[in-house]
Amino acid sequence: MDKELKILILEDFAADAELMEHELRKGGIAFTSKRVETREDFVNELKSSPPELILADFKLPSFDGLAALLIAREQCPDIPFIFVSGTIGEDIAIETIKKGATDYVLKERLHRLVTVVLRAMREAEINHKRKLAEEALKKNEKELKKRVQELEEFYDIAIGRELRMIELKQEAEKLREELEKCRGQR
Repeated sequence: MDKELKILILEDFAADAELMEHELRKGGIAFTSKRVETREDFVNELKSSPPELILADFKLPSFDGLAALLIAREQCPDIPFIFVSGTIGEDIAIETIKKGATDYVLKERLHRLVTVVLRAMREAEINHKRKLAEEALKKNEKELKKRVQELEEFYDIAIGRELRMIELKQEAEKLREELEKCRGQR
């Protein structure tokens, strides 16, 4: 990663957060981090200084990771959210992924953290680019529809004028014929 990553760590044990940070540094990831352990601090940090990545323990004394995930998905749905926990079973891990977690890493397998973070950040970048492309496509589509409508209106006006010209020519021809009949009767 070229730039410094801004990470929010939801963890009640400072030593566990330090182990995560150590793994990330060892893996060559440049970052700044802020550790919080309460719901209030987590929500405040999301609002005041939105992170680019969230690393969260699943079980905390006053707040749980699943609630944090739901809050994060509501406030910053595009930010990768990775559980780093020692107390997450396979069923719970699957449930968290279904609810929007990006991935999970067991604390006993912290060596996987760098790989998981790099993949999550690549996916976030791809999703961001896809969203931008979709927005540009929608904008272009809207502009194209507007132009097609303008062309249809112009076409209707042009056809209407041409039809009116044909009608006027037909009326003029009828008047000319009647005029010649009138001249011929004299």
